[in-house]
Amino acid sequence: MNNKNGFTLVELLVVIAIIAVLIGLLIPAVQAAREAGRKTQCANNLKQISLACISYSSSHSDAYPPANGMRKYSEGREEGAFNHCFTVFILPYIEQQTLYDTIDFSYSSKQMYYQNPRPVALTTVIPMYYCPSYQREIVCTEAIYYKYGALWTYNGVGGVIRTQDELNNKKGDPYIVAPNDSGGTYGDLPDNGMFGWMKAVKVGMVTDGLSNTLLVSEYIQKDSKGAYSTQAGNVRPWVLGANENRGMYAFKVIKYKINEHYDRIADSVPFNYLPMGSDHSDGVNAAKADGSVAFLNEDMDVHVYKAMGTRNGGSPESGLTDD
Repeated sequence: MNNKNGFTLVELLVVIAIIAVLIGLLIPAVQAAREAGRKTQCANNLKQISLACISYSSSHSDAYPPANGMRKYSEGREEGAFNHCFTVFILPYIEQQTLYDTIDFSYSSKQMYYQNPRPVALTTVIPMYYCPSYQREIVCTEAIYYKYGALWTYNGVGGVIRTQDELNNKKGDPYIVAPNDSGGTYGDLPDNGMFGWMKAVKVGMVTDGLSNTLLVSEYIQKDSKGAYSTQAGNVRPWVLGANENRGMYAFKVIKYKINEHYDRIADSVPFNYLPMGSDHSDGVNAAKADGSVAFLNEDMDVHVYKAMGTRNGGSPESGLTDD
């Protein structure tokens, strides 16, 4: 009688089941480790961007780069329309001098957009300008609504819009300096953040302290349906600063909580007020004006968040000032 050693069918199935369970346990751990690495890389991106802004200020009389340039182009309805984003001005400070030298500043960003052929900068992907957790294509091929080009998944912090309750039922926000005339499509712009309309903020203007003031945050907003639900959504190429209606591609104004979902069209949220957000599970990375980076949880108190969003807000508890 021959005795043969081997697995029975039942034993084989048990082994396969054990391996499947182990794989099922390992996959989430591997995914979590990968996401932790992407989150760390994202934080490093923001740190480098903030340090580049600081280096820029050291070479420009302590002034941070202007969000949308400081010049007027012939096709702009007003000064500041279609100026370049501050991400263009910091290129020499992130080892992108060669790319910076390819940009002809006699053309506005709108003219760059419609040139044929389009300038190389418009479609050049800069790894520092996007979060590796971003779940969409980083080069957008849609040629409408100024979406075409290499996107960036961050935005400058352009201050805070206060609610009427926060203003204690006062008649308006004294910080509003660029009221919008486009029927609410884009939203008014305040003068209480690190970036503003046609403004270069100097270090001495940050009375809340550089370490208490947000400079750049993650931003990936996309509508659930409609014109701004495809591919890029409401994210734009890194070269663009603003449109002719004061629609800001360079920064967003804090009005809502982090990762709060609103549709620009369905919920009638002005473009400039769309919430900061990320593809991380519970918040965003954000850089401060001193070059440090913090992870802001989406559940943080909105008043504390707004206090961090102003450079001259006064009370760190409420983010408000007294008249």
